[in-house]
Amino acid sequence: NIVDNEDYAMLVDKIPDGEFTAKEFEKANKLGSMNAWSVLQILICAKVIEKVGKMGNAFIYRKLN
Repeated sequence: NIVDNEDYAMLVDKIPDGEFTAKEFEKANKLGSMNAWSVLQILICAKVIEKVGKMGNAFIYRKLN
């Protein structure tokens, strides 16, 4: 059962430390780009991660405490 934000973090193998791009998240979890994007959106809505900026065309994400 999903009870709190930490439970959502268990949907993936790894949330990279510090700031990361969707591509880095995708590689760390061995996901395709569409699946990685979907999981990132779920984790944002669940307040597990947040968007913190952009680097070129890529969004930058960070895990919340």
